[in-house]
Amino acid sequence: PAYRRPKPADINVVIDRVNSLSKVNSHSGINSSVSPLGVNILQSQEGKGVTIRIFEVQSAATGDGLYNCYRQKLDATNWADEGGLDKFLDYDTTTIVVLNLLENNPEATYVAQLAANDRMACWQWPDDEGNLRWVGIPIEQNMGSNRKAYCKADAGAATTIVCYLDTDATGTEITVNCQISGGGNLNACTRRLKDGNLIIVTNIGGTWYSTEGFDTTENCLCS
Repeated sequence: PAYRRPKPADINVVIDRVNSLSKVNSHSGINSSVSPLGVNILQSQEGKGVTIRIFEVQSAATGDGLYNCYRQKLDATNWADEGGLDKFLDYDTTTIVVLNLLENNPEATYVAQLAANDRMACWQWPDDEGNLRWVGIPIEQNMGSNRKAYCKADAGAATTIVCYLDTDATGTEITVNCQISGGGNLNACTRRLKDGNLIIVTNIGGTWYSTEGFDTTENCLCS
């Protein structure tokens, strides 16, 4: 066949492909690249190519970092919902044990980091005996993502405070646990939390915590 000079657009596509491959990153065995044609999930040496599925935690399983989960599917009815409804529902109720990869090498005294209803993006991975196991990465806030919260009222005689999540006065109400140096209650601390004050919170194992520490002693220079 006659030689056809490639178009500039074709050359640009090839260049972009090469550049994207140079930036391929490996995260937990999954390789991905971005090209003008989209995002590619590349075959890995161990995983031999993967299919990603979403699973929802039902309970902790026997073994550190392991969770009993149900496979999920998208809820078409709630797809365009703007009222805070869940976008997923159970595909079925067959229990699948999944390893949370963020807990693959836990401390000797193990504490589960996920709670019921947390979700993971999961795929199968072989063990050293050739068994296919399910592993996953959490996609819920219960693995420590920071969020904004606004105090619903002034601090009281307690170590917890009720806050609105994300939006002052209209957000979802949550109870935030606060760490107080020296003991005592929030109404005797610095900083003294007031109605509408912003604090940064994180959710660990289904419990909300303030990322800010509080102190019952006020440091000052006295003359």
